[in-house]
Amino acid sequence: MGYPASAMGPQLRAYVEHQLLTDLQFYGVPTVGLSFDWSNPCQEGHVTRYLDGMLEEMSDVGVNRSDGTPVAEGWLDFIHWWRRRPTLCFWLFLRLDTAGKSGLRPGFVMSSIFRWHGRRI
Repeated sequence: MGYPASAMGPQLRAYVEHQLLTDLQFYGVPTVGLSFDWSNPCQEGHVTRYLDGMLEEMSDVGVNRSDGTPVAEGWLDFIHWWRRRPTLCFWLFLRLDTAGKSGLRPGFVMSSIFRWHGRRI
């Protein structure tokens, strides 16, 4: 696991992965059997301490099928309000697999932020 992903403890990593998989479902991606590729993320500067580790905004975060083929690759971002509200993780920039036909296609994803805004926390 590459840095800065290695600064996340197991509890934080599970929390982040769950939120990112939930966000992938919003884009119509089936998430059963997927795994994260944290081998070569790039730190992007926005950082916070949460649960059992450090969470940093990262690019080059991958999600693969069980056979290792890529499903998605993108930029992890988060909002941390500090007080009683949880940290929210989402895809900021995201490339998705187009049904396994032509590999990953580029996309710009911002709409997940607006979904969080309306969510009761």
